[in-house]
Amino acid sequence: MTNSAEIPAGHPFLPAAVLCAVTLAASPALPASALLIFDGSSTASTTDCEGIALALDEAGIVFSDLDIATNDLGVPELAITSVAIACHLALDNNQAQLLDDWVAIGGNLLATGQSGYGLESTLGLDSIAQMAPGSVGEVRFSQQHPVTTGSWWDGTITGPTMPESERPSIMRHWYFTDIWPGYTAIPGPATTLARWYKQADEWGDSSGAPALVAHVHEQGRAVYSGALPGTYSDWDWPRAWRTPIVSAVEWLSWQEPLVSLGYWPEAHRGAFTWTGDTEMPAMETAVPALLDIFAHYGLERFGTFYMVGQKDGDGGSGMVGAVEYPHIAEAIVNAGSELGGHGDIHTSFTGQTYATQHERLENMQTLLDPFVAPEAISGFRAPYLSQDTTTWQVLADLGFGHDAGEADVWTQTTLPHPLGGILQLPPTMPMDWHLFELYDLPASTAQAIWLDKLDYVMSRRGLFSWLHHPWIIEPHLDVVDQVLAEVIERGDIWLTRQDDVAAWWQQREMIVVEKNASEPNRISVQVQNSGSSTVSGISIWILVPENSAGSWSARVDEAPMDLIERQHGDALFRVAVLPPLPAGASVELDLLTEPQIFRDRFEQIAPTAF
Repeated sequence: MTNSAEIPAGHPFLPAAVLCAVTLAASPALPASALLIFDGSSTASTTDCEGIALALDEAGIVFSDLDIATNDLGVPELAITSVAIACHLALDNNQAQLLDDWVAIGGNLLATGQSGYGLESTLGLDSIAQMAPGSVGEVRFSQQHPVTTGSWWDGTITGPTMPESERPSIMRHWYFTDIWPGYTAIPGPATTLARWYKQADEWGDSSGAPALVAHVHEQGRAVYSGALPGTYSDWDWPRAWRTPIVSAVEWLSWQEPLVSLGYWPEAHRGAFTWTGDTEMPAMETAVPALLDIFAHYGLERFGTFYMVGQKDGDGGSGMVGAVEYPHIAEAIVNAGSELGGHGDIHTSFTGQTYATQHERLENMQTLLDPFVAPEAISGFRAPYLSQDTTTWQVLADLGFGHDAGEADVWTQTTLPHPLGGILQLPPTMPMDWHLFELYDLPASTAQAIWLDKLDYVMSRRGLFSWLHHPWIIEPHLDVVDQVLAEVIERGDIWLTRQDDVAAWWQQREMIVVEKNASEPNRISVQVQNSGSSTVSGISIWILVPENSAGSWSARVDEAPMDLIERQHGDALFRVAVLPPLPAGASVELDLLTEPQIFRDRFEQIAPTAF
């Protein structure tokens, strides 16, 4: 299993003679950024590997896998790897020694669960011990660290209250101890990143056992996770463990230049959409007021209103739609906002047959398509977020482009992703109904929560899909105004409609990035558009080595171009925005820096005349 969206830009970890031998013996396939090492005869190891693979694939990180139950782990496999991930393995002495030697000369290792045994010195640990089942319930990140960059938000609407010293830098993580074994470590020189806690423990309690640590070992780096970060909590995702997996791989890769395809056009750090479920008579005043705010900020293609087709549904005649308020549907379209579907009537889709859902969604199209003719509505969000896999199949069969109902409160995903045969644009929780209707919070508190979640999503270069109901948010339009002002002020966030996000993501999936060369002063990549239309705004993000000195420049097919600097976490990226790339075309991007012969730059001092 491999993925080709993110390319490591060099692997100078092994001696030259070994690298030469490996190069002659290996196939010409692209080197992997991560090698997932697992034991196919172990259910826990296999599941851990599968979950980590999902997280890496969703983040666009290249990986391959190796089953040690049927294959040998040796120097050739590590020679083309920048990060090895040992997935809950029972390593023998030779395998542990090989990984220790590899990290010592510059390799990088993420070890989970029992994989830490035999690698204590590599991981900076004094000891590792298995924990009793049920003894812990969650992992809380205890301090800022390169592996845990990001803003805190744990999904709890009203709290908890905690001292600043205990504020986690990313989400806390629930751990399912009744199924999977947990391990704790006693750190030696390693840095403690997260600790185990029982769910009832106060946030101020700092007595939890270490669950995640990081260590610099000789020339390489290592991260140990006492929990199994790839394990599933339900059918669809490794959920909250996605963040430390991806963050750890990014941190472990810092010693190498890393070249990746940007998530968003024109080198934007993140994307921001406003979405509103529109099904109540208050749309008469709320929608025009929202459109006025968008216009005030000059947002010409912004806002997606998911509108019901006609009245009735679970709320009876109180629920209304485009049939009753056609002038509101027209105002949305005329203002440049997107009109999406919110059901033929406002009632659940979950559990209904394919035929029933097909009939209902066709009826919805019939009611809403005239407002966007000659086009058709392309986005859908079910009432109450009550869609299922049948809904997604019907949407795909009817030609819809995206679904906006698979909320991130379950998946913790901050990027578009395919699911159920259609592209998912996960709405960002919490919604206004939670904050104002359920918890009756003051506007200032709601605004603080949303801005905190915005930081969390932007720290992952993700999609913030703000979910409102015009009839709920109307009394709090100043919050919409102030949050939009903050987003615009940041200057590196793409504000757009949801259909534009879906269209861009589909184009982005057709861009292929391949490494041509990686030298101390030059990185060269080939960027190809394998799609059927020209793509504008393609960005290539380059994370250069931490000890890199001097300025960097770029050329596209030998023509010079400017680089943009983008800070992401504690890392500085150089970003190249390519010219529009026609269908089938490719360009070569070269990144160059001046050679540095002496670290003290002595060679730049003018010679003294005698």
